[in-house]
Amino acid sequence: MGEYWILHAEEDRAKAEKIGGMLQIAGLPVRWTESPDEVPEAPELMIAIGSEERLSAWNEIANSRAFNWLPVRFNRLGGSVGPLVIPGVTACRECLKRRMASLSSPDVPEAAAGFELSWQIFAGIVALEVAKWSSRHKSSFAPLTLGHLLEFDAFHIEGELSAVHRVPTCTVCGVRRSASLAAQPWTEAAVLA
Repeated sequence: MGEYWILHAEEDRAKAEKIGGMLQIAGLPVRWTESPDEVPEAPELMIAIGSEERLSAWNEIANSRAFNWLPVRFNRLGGSVGPLVIPGVTACRECLKRRMASLSSPDVPEAAAGFELSWQIFAGIVALEVAKWSSRHKSSFAPLTLGHLLEFDAFHIEGELSAVHRVPTCTVCGVRRSASLAAQPWTEAAVLA
């Protein structure tokens, strides 16, 4: 079993520790870092916590280093998790941004403070998604965030799961950067095999 790394900024340390503590209870080996340069080799999964700007910067690094990773954003009452990024297979964070922009979806602002109990519940959801990923070869329960964005309001106990498809012309992960290239097959299902 590989290691699970949690990438976070200093101001997100407490949130990272909540998620990491739950993963340790589940028996998963967890390490924390504020810099992707500290990660010596491809981990089993990198959980990245932060603002949209930090997640966008991490997206390029993770794709260039072929790291599987799960983006996590906290807001005042919960947050968003996903899509789980598998470079070359699933949609990346830039694909999500492009899809959301095409729908004129408003950006949810980052929250410096929020309802602590809601954050605890949301951290549990993130830890559950990571646990599903870790058992994907032994279980029929695939992570919901594989190819999807999960937005969850823990205060009101409601959420929304949205499919996120790759953008063939994505500047980070696109396999077809010009219209003259042939279409490429979808390969998300092969991840669970």
